[in-house]
Amino acid sequence: MHKSEAKLSPEELEEVMKLHREANATPVIAFGSAHAMAGGASADARRRVIRRIDELATSYGLKPQDGEWGIDLDGHFLSQYPIAATEPADA
Repeated sequence: MHKSEAKLSPEELEEVMKLHREANATPVIAFGSAHAMAGGASADARRRVIRRIDELATSYGLKPQDGEWGIDLDGHFLSQYPIAATEPADA
């Protein structure tokens, strides 16, 4: 994994960790066969976590990539690919 210099604020990290805890507590329930094939309610909750991390990465000026951004326990963004130098999002 490659770690970026960008780091979530403590409030943002807590928000993501809360979403993660909720996703872990969400039971595997499906509302129809198509929903079951997509992973059910549990997968929906996990996708919310991934989507939020990707939104935050973009707000820090990190570019979208194949695959998703991750974070470590300190709030640094992680990628499976080398991270190119970026400019701040408000530049």
